Amino acid sequence: MRAGALALVLVLLVIGGVLVFRDYAAMSDAPEPLDDRGGVFVLLDRPGVPVSTEVVVRDSKLELRLEVGKGYAGQEVGYSLVLTGSGTAVGPDGASCPAGITSATPVSCHPAQLDPELAFASPEQPMDAQVVAGRITRGDDGMRTELTIDTGRRFAQLDGKRTYFGLPAIGTAYLAPDERRTVSFAVGSDKAFVPERLDLSVDYGDLPVTQRAETVSPEPWIAGSLFWFAEDAATVKARGALVDAVTEDHEERTLFLVGLYVGLATAFVPLLLPALWRSGQRLRRSRD
Repeated sequence: MRAGALALVLVLLVIGGVLVFRDYAAMSDAPEPLDDRGGVFVLLDRPGVPVSTEVVVRDSKLELRLEVGKGYAGQEVGYSLVLTGSGTAVGPDGASCPAGITSATPVSCHPAQLDPELAFASPEQPMDAQVVAGRITRGDDGMRTELTIDTGRRFAQLDGKRTYFGLPAIGTAYLAPDERRTVSFAVGSDKAFVPERLDLSVDYGDLPVTQRAETVSPEPWIAGSLFWFAEDAATVKARGALVDAVTEDHEERTLFLVGLYVGLATAFVPLLLPALWRSGQRLRRSRD
């Protein structure tokens, strides 16, 4: 009877250890690295045009709204969205756009060799890019257009209690105000200009009540959200880590149970094994 009780205690310790360390191993698994998600650069076919750009980021999609400022008196302007990096859709060979790019107005897509200065790359490493080109024409409600880019890759990576996120660099190339009307960038065979002024907002949603921001750069415009706004901006490239309070509590309980199990095993296993050995010896003698 005593041997059976001791064996049961040992079995329970083993089962408990397997369950506890399974949770601990899952908690310690390393995720795949969150690589760079590239960039989205706004360029125009002429200088001296102010533009505001609103970007809503959801899952793997970038929803963009471009609006020409009231200071521009023309009837239309051509724009190019220059997409770079692993987080953008694959460039097609012709004028048609892939299914991941949709627009309220006609657009064309083509690959291009990007000016290294625009891509923040060295001249020895020119960057391939995809260009989404369209036109914004004046209507009754002003000059604006909307389009969506589905990159096919999420901008976040879960690692235990933390969610790491990295958004593409969104904006345009930096030029001093006195250079914006004279300096152009080569995008393939075309010349492109930065907006006279770019007001930029990036919306990655609100923080759930169970999450808190551990590190976020740059500082969000509104507390409790992942929303950035910049006036007369170059680019916004948001990065950060969010902590889930529920998962954090679970991990703390798991670590506590690991410590408790190690303590119990350290205390009881040295006592159980000799007792089991003696019980086995007595059982064999009684059978003899």
